[in-house]
Amino acid sequence: MNVTASVAVHVAIARHVLAATAVVAMIISASWLFPAGSSAQTSAADTELWITHTGSALRSVAFDTEHAWLHSDGAQAELHAYRLDTGAHDAARSFEIGSAGRTRGIWTDGSTVWVVAADREVDGTLRADPGLVAFSLVTGTRLENRDECISGHKHPVAPPNRPVPTGIASDGSTFWVALEGSRTLYAHRLRDGLALPARNLMLPDSHGAPSGLFVRRGTLWAVSPDDATAFAYSLATGSATPVLDLDLARSHQGLTLRPVGMWSDGRRIAISFENGTDSTGDRVLIEPAPEQLGGSPTGPSRPTGSIAPGGGGGGGGGGGRDDNDSMATVVVANGWSAPDIGVAAALSARTEQSAVLYTSGDRLSVAARDVLSEHRPMSVVIVGGEAAISGTVQNAIKRVSRDDAVTRVTGATRVATAVGVARSILGEPAARTTRPTLIIANGWSPPDIGAAAALSARTADSAVLYTGPGTLDSDTAAALRDYRPARIVIIGGTAAVSNAVQAAISAAAPEAALERFASATRVATAAAVARRALSDSVAGSDTFTPIIANGWSPPDIGAAAALAARTPNSAVLYTTPNALPDDITQLIRDYQTGRIYIVGGTAAITSDVTAAIRRHAPDALISRTEG
Repeated sequence: MNVTASVAVHVAIARHVLAATAVVAMIISASWLFPAGSSAQTSAADTELWITHTGSALRSVAFDTEHAWLHSDGAQAELHAYRLDTGAHDAARSFEIGSAGRTRGIWTDGSTVWVVAADREVDGTLRADPGLVAFSLVTGTRLENRDECISGHKHPVAPPNRPVPTGIASDGSTFWVALEGSRTLYAHRLRDGLALPARNLMLPDSHGAPSGLFVRRGTLWAVSPDDATAFAYSLATGSATPVLDLDLARSHQGLTLRPVGMWSDGRRIAISFENGTDSTGDRVLIEPAPEQLGGSPTGPSRPTGSIAPGGGGGGGGGGGRDDNDSMATVVVANGWSAPDIGVAAALSARTEQSAVLYTSGDRLSVAARDVLSEHRPMSVVIVGGEAAISGTVQNAIKRVSRDDAVTRVTGATRVATAVGVARSILGEPAARTTRPTLIIANGWSPPDIGAAAALSARTADSAVLYTGPGTLDSDTAAALRDYRPARIVIIGGTAAVSNAVQAAISAAAPEAALERFASATRVATAAAVARRALSDSVAGSDTFTPIIANGWSPPDIGAAAALAARTPNSAVLYTTPNALPDDITQLIRDYQTGRIYIVGGTAAITSDVTAAIRRHAPDALISRTEG
């Protein structure tokens, strides 16, 4: 893969994280068909589309890459699927959500859909245990292990002394829940449900009680049915942003319509309405998005205040921006420096709302410049010294972002740089109350570096360190002594990290539990690391997401590790360019994957390999990221 292509691949993944969600670009189509029981009416040029939904009460609407999902509540709550490519109703993909009671809102990352509900089925019993209930969008099956990892018994969304939830929205790393009768939107970390009280939003009394929620680029909109308005709040400051409020009052066939939910991809907006007039059914309206969401200034913006300059672009639900600046962190690495790629991916994995961008050492790529200019991240971290990324490139980064946002983590060697990144991730040793996991790889072995970064992406409270094959570097030894890890994982066999180095590692951290992952080939080693990273509870479900890269392409390995950092229950696997290894096919059989990502173009992974993947996972959604 040439450097231009490697930069383009990583820019594509960074745009997923910053402008959409971790792994999905939200899209919407106007050319839909509708089944019996629903009807649609469109205006000229399909600029406005109404869906009539009969039966149980319509609550919310969302989109993934292939389907639009209409969520209804009632005796048999359902998600109704429509294909975005043909517009046909997909009855086979629509499914009941009976294991969630009194459901009020949904959010999807493209493979899993979470339903916020007043009642959850736990261990086969539907009980008054408010929280998020997870389902596979691929099969419609219940994924109880996913709502355990999001809310769970230790971190319920709404304890018994709080009202029941009424809506949910997420930016891909944090989710917010609206609760009945409450003026607070409660924030939780998406990957494990940890409460984040510092990110709670306090709503003013002048704004009506919230129903549906929606997040896009640093702004949260709370739909107030009583005011027919989506009130905007900055996620950076928590304050109301009246210039971004949306007037959701609409008229249709003389009906009294109360807006209860919304969703947007930046080009179009969908609004779900309760019909308060008759029994002809609730409605969903799809129309061009207003400027506040990134739509064309010539579209039907219906603003309640003036438009702030500079908004727009990108996909739904990601990044974070207030007054043109985002809350995101961008980690920049040289796309041809495997050791810098590895620790950059590990740093991104441990940093909320972050992405990795590649550049060449002496020139900031146009694609990377455009991402930085568009999102103006709160923080830009350059990994590596000036031999890897020159001062000229650093100055170019400062010109297109904010000068005070740019920092550099470097050391005299690749080993020292990795230690610097690890210390940035883990913080001061004296301030820690827990002992981390440290993952050690040969800093001159790209496949082992990639496997280490991928494992770190899936391991909480971890960092990556490097060593040479025959001697433990003094910087790495010092980090081991300082952090007193509870666990150490060595990646690679004794040719990569010798027994003498292993002994030196044990001497520097004698209390740590030590294990080594080593196999005959880089493909087999990556597969072994993947099995270790995946929870045993994933086996037999459809939640495993393989991210497949050419094991001989360091840029693609790093891109895959960065994507794994933002994809739940994922693992990085290596393939050869022309044949799918048995290690991958066995993992796919064992874990019944529902979604697969291929990183790199057909020169890196040929169409023959893609066809083989399809044969072994015929029902999986397969996406390729290439440049």
